[in-house]
Amino acid sequence: MFLLMVQASVAANELVRDEDRLLDPCNDRVINIKPPPIVPLSKERIFPGGSQSPNSSINAELVKNYLFEGGKVSKDALCEIMRRARTVLSAEPNLVRVEGRVVIVGDIHG
Repeated sequence: MFLLMVQASVAANELVRDEDRLLDPCNDRVINIKPPPIVPLSKERIFPGGSQSPNSSINAELVKNYLFEGGKVSKDALCEIMRRARTVLSAEPNLVRVEGRVVIVGDIHG
């Protein structure tokens, strides 16, 4: 699966940088929370080993943190993630046979 390709990344890259956040030019913010990231996450930060290398891992922790804080992913980075996911998912079988009694819960149609 796609998640098996994901490797842990350097701790410094897992954080949303302050320069990526929405600025408070007047310094008059009443609520003491960090503003959301305003700069879309780039391919260079998502793929620290280079996006051209098919074996470079995705910095999943950074993507998760960035999206959780309200940030966005750049279009070219999202296309690269989808291209890699397609390669992995197309190698998976359409039907998985399991032994024994099984109860399937949820959305099972394609």
